[in-house]
Amino acid sequence: MTPFVADEHIPRPSIQMLREAGYDVLSIRETYPSIDDTSIIQIAQAENRMIISCDRDFGKLLFLRQIECGVGIVYLRLGDFSVTEPAEFVMRYLEKAPDIFNGKFSVIDRERIRQRTL
Repeated sequence: MTPFVADEHIPRPSIQMLREAGYDVLSIRETYPSIDDTSIIQIAQAENRMIISCDRDFGKLLFLRQIECGVGIVYLRLGDFSVTEPAEFVMRYLEKAPDIFNGKFSVIDRERIRQRTL
């Protein structure tokens, strides 16, 4: 099971829900508050963690600035959401296929998932 790094936009209840389900989640808010997105990618790469975020800047960093993040990024494009919905959406896809996010930039909205190989 790939561990995750949750950026500051992921609510604490979602992080806790993922942890209670057995996922190893490093919370940027708890461990490295206010670091920039490039540093989050560096942590993810160094610790082999997949990024979970509601911040579209990660796509810009990967595809426009060509910053590498081979582990994978899950971008939750949900608009307004409850504090547990980020975890619910991630776990819904992981239940179907545990390696669904590995090595991919995944965009999850309320209707579907789109993926691009990194």
